[in-house]
Amino acid sequence: MNRRYVIITAISIFVLLLAIPIYSTFFKTNDPIVEEMRAMGVDTTYYFDLDVDPESKIVTGTASIYALNDTEKDLESIYFHLYPNAFEEVEKNDENWETILGDFPLPGFIEMKEIKIDGETSNYVVKNTILEVPLEWKTNELTKVELAFTLNVPLNNNAISYDQYAMWLGNSLPIKSVYDESGWNTDPYYPIGDPFYNEMANYHVKVKVPKEYQVTNTGLDVSPKIEEDSNIYDITANKVRSFSFAILGNEYDKVESQIGNKTIRTWYRKSIDSMEAVNRFHEVSEKSIAFFSEKYGEYPYEDYDVIATRGFFGGMELPGVSLIQGTYFTDNTDYGVNSVAHEAAHQWWFHVVGSNQIEEPWLDESLTVYSTIRFLKEYYPEVAKDTVSRNLHRVTAIDELKTEEQLVKSAVTSFKTWDTYFSVIYSIGPLMFDRLENEIGEEKMDSILSNYFEKYKYKIATGEDLIQTFVEELGEEAETFFHSWLQNEITNLH
Repeated sequence: MNRRYVIITAISIFVLLLAIPIYSTFFKTNDPIVEEMRAMGVDTTYYFDLDVDPESKIVTGTASIYALNDTEKDLESIYFHLYPNAFEEVEKNDENWETILGDFPLPGFIEMKEIKIDGETSNYVVKNTILEVPLEWKTNELTKVELAFTLNVPLNNNAISYDQYAMWLGNSLPIKSVYDESGWNTDPYYPIGDPFYNEMANYHVKVKVPKEYQVTNTGLDVSPKIEEDSNIYDITANKVRSFSFAILGNEYDKVESQIGNKTIRTWYRKSIDSMEAVNRFHEVSEKSIAFFSEKYGEYPYEDYDVIATRGFFGGMELPGVSLIQGTYFTDNTDYGVNSVAHEAAHQWWFHVVGSNQIEEPWLDESLTVYSTIRFLKEYYPEVAKDTVSRNLHRVTAIDELKTEEQLVKSAVTSFKTWDTYFSVIYSIGPLMFDRLENEIGEEKMDSILSNYFEKYKYKIATGEDLIQTFVEELGEEAETFFHSWLQNEITNLH
């Protein structure tokens, strides 16, 4: 054999071997799933297959999760939140937890059965609400994480629970943790505030329920495929921060209407809810979705569902879905008007414009309360008046709260009780926005918040992002104004 031929052949094989990992990365980067995710501005796509047994309160599930490493770093683990595991122990001996758990809680949790990475069985570690899966994950690579699990639904006063009529499953499925400049965010489930920090993702979810049940969900509500004694729902929800759903028995019916090209639904319990309240709250949903779309930017999803449930909360915001305290539907209270409008505003502030609810709860919650009052003043002035009055009463404790370092800028971990959290985040924080509106006018305030929405929709914003949006329009005085209020120091813009 010619020596020159041997050398050329050896060099060719060497170059080919070098090219294999490059080609592998190139192939993964140009995978159709990756192209779809990049086109939609997300780095994760979930495929869930769920079989729900409402009698035993068990959901048997599998998941195929496609995640793109766009961190610009090679990673050695991927992390997921398993929020239901916060309710595995119901003896907390803590008044804040007792508020969430209620009087007669029953435990619930997610049990992992098997995990695979790119088709290979993997080890994993579950520590309370955090799942860690080791892997070699190169930058720009797509990995496929397969989960087999069982969700035992807890009974409590929170957004993952049930009663004799329904199961509501907010933030109940495994969800990838956020990786940011601080690394993986693996916070536990805190008992005060909303302990969530999520990125946009695409979801494809198949839900199987007995034929006497129906499903409402994040994403477009669909008609089921009927197979023997089961209803099977095939759901797609793109560019959402999480996927939530509810399993509703025959006791539930709905009021439905169209606002432009949006479908608005209010789900109620036929035998116990007041139809006067149902129609009243449905009108609040219609008006609030239209109002916030006009003032801040178009609601980007096709559906919006409000569900009467039970719980300690007045309402709980989920992507495209809001859970509302069921007693409001039986008693037809003004609190119900406030709660329905409040959860609708959250679709703009947290679900479309994202934020870290743990580190900066004021950024979504205080802004949402302000936006709610802005809406109520126009359509329900008496409800707005009562809401503002309650908030002003709480503000009288501002100096005491500052001494205790319970500040508008505080993380949820800094608050000692739900009462102090409400006083600061639901009262002092909204008053900050209201005071600014009084100085610059409604039209200017709406314009700036519309710019903020447009700039940060589908992204994660920080408090400084919001402040700088105001600075761009109002000058450096706006920065001083916000930073003073964030320290519980009441001031004016000028």
